[in-house]
Amino acid sequence: MTALPTTASAANTELARKIFANVRNVKTRVEANYIRPGIYWLFINRVRVGTSRKNDDYTAIELTVIRVLDDRMDHQLPGSRPHSVLESCTHMLMMKHEPSIGNFRAFLVGVTGIADANIDMDACTLVSTDANPLGGTVVLVDATSIRTRKGEPFTAVGYRREVPPAEVLEYLNSEKQGSDIKAALFPNEYLEKVIAAETAATA
Repeated sequence: MTALPTTASAANTELARKIFANVRNVKTRVEANYIRPGIYWLFINRVRVGTSRKNDDYTAIELTVIRVLDDRMDHQLPGSRPHSVLESCTHMLMMKHEPSIGNFRAFLVGVTGIADANIDMDACTLVSTDANPLGGTVVLVDATSIRTRKGEPFTAVGYRREVPPAEVLEYLNSEKQGSDIKAALFPNEYLEKVIAAETAATA
């Protein structure tokens, strides 16, 4: 389980606290946009908050694909394609839409293993600042194309679990593109060092 820090940096903290002030009172949701259908291992680059040119607050989860387990070609929109390895994608949550906070809660539950009831404004704020505690985490994501009540296509995204560093390393060591992925996302034996630290902590 990914542990969250107990303090946050000052940058964007005020905006994050405004965005997530009501997080305790909304239902956890598993919907998203900007991630195409498929089952993937996604590397979390960072989680950030901001305000658009139209003055709409948003939360962005910036990701990089490191494994495609199922391309779900039958779910792709015409002219679209599944994500490929080392492709970047973003889960953009526009906070003016009520489900967005619930989507973010579902993200935190899936990535950290923290109980839904314990996801509060402080936890959401911590992961959305430039402290970036979830950066470098790998998560299993399941994205499926559905239809809204208006009949429009939509991608429902579920963050299923954190993929442990040992599991990631085992896969990369056996994968043709593994060395490229490690060089791009896990340089300087990052995974090996994390695994060694975790082993020492539990010894």
